[in-house]
Amino acid sequence: GYSVCLEGLRSREGLPIIYSHGMPLGNVESITKQTAYLHDRVMAAARYNPNCQDQIRSLVVINTTASSFRFPDRSIRKGGLEIVNKHYPWANKATTVFIGVPKPIQALFHMTKPIMGEMYNKFKFANNREDLLQYISPDNLPRQYGGEADWELEKYVQQRASTECCNVNL
Repeated sequence: GYSVCLEGLRSREGLPIIYSHGMPLGNVESITKQTAYLHDRVMAAARYNPNCQDQIRSLVVINTTASSFRFPDRSIRKGGLEIVNKHYPWANKATTVFIGVPKPIQALFHMTKPIMGEMYNKFKFANNREDLLQYISPDNLPRQYGGEADWELEKYVQQRASTECCNVNL
C-alpha cells in the first residue's frame, strides 16, 4: 500500500488531498519515514505557515479495497498514528473518506455515533464515483480513479525524485 499527497489537486473545499491505497507497508521506521514525508508534502501543498498550524487541513481518501488494507497493526500505530498525533496534530482535523467499505461495516460504524461525538462527522463513506465526487470535483480527481485530472503516480514519483535529487526505479 501507499499514501500520497495528490499535489496540484484540491478537494471541493480547496484542501490538499491525501490518497491512501490500502495501508502503508513496512516496519515502524519505514512507516514513520513515509508518514513524515507525506505530511511534509501536505504542508508544502497547503503553503505551510509555522504560525498557523491549526489552519492546515486536508481531505484523506482511503481505498479499503486494496489488498494491503488491514486493521492498523503495531507498525501503523507507532509509525503512523503516533507520529501524526505528536508532530502533525493538524492532521487529526482532516475529513477521511473511505472507499469500498462493505455496507454491514458502515452500519456498525453508524451505531458508534453516540460514543464518537464530533469525531464521527470526520468520517465519510464513498460507495461509488458519485459519492466521491461530493468531496472532489472531476477535474481534481485523477483519471485512474474516475476523474478527469492528468495525475499519475509514476510521473509524480519521478518528478519528486528529480526535484529531490534521488534515483528511483519504478
